[in-house]
Amino acid sequence: MDAERLGECLASVPEVSLGIFRLTWELVDEKGRLDQKKVLERMPEVEAAIGEARQYVGQVQELAGALQACLQEDMDGE
Repeated sequence: MDAERLGECLASVPEVSLGIFRLTWELVDEKGRLDQKKVLERMPEVEAAIGEARQYVGQVQELAGALQACLQEDMDGE
């Protein structure tokens, strides 16, 4: 991936607010521990948030790999 394409990829990445962060705060008790009852009641939402986070991690890893490859190409070309 050349530097121009990498720049286009970076520019196309939207700002992300993962639901897992908001949800986690909603599922903890006053002592900061997960409230198991709340977790069970909202399990479909918990599973969706975990899936969203895993998908995001995969996309970030792919982008990081592309950046690393681009940097390596630049270093090899010097």
